[in-house]
Amino acid sequence: MAASKKTGTITRKKTKPEYKMVKSIESDSLNYVTARMGDIVSKEMGDGWLPHGTPMTLIEDGKYILVQAMVKGV
Repeated sequence: MAASKKTGTITRKKTKPEYKMVKSIESDSLNYVTARMGDIVSKEMGDGWLPHGTPMTLIEDGKYILVQAMVKGV
């Protein structure tokens, strides 16, 4: 008597990815802004967001600002 083999299928619901930008605080110190941005991105990653691309450094009125694109659901 031959045993029957059952195979399971996995269905995945396709969802559109979500995107957002996170911005650091403004500061005269690039080192301080970088450290704070690391904290912000780590918190977002804990909520399921992933960094998307490289962060952008802006200098506005002599203050440093970091911006990071984030993606969720990919």
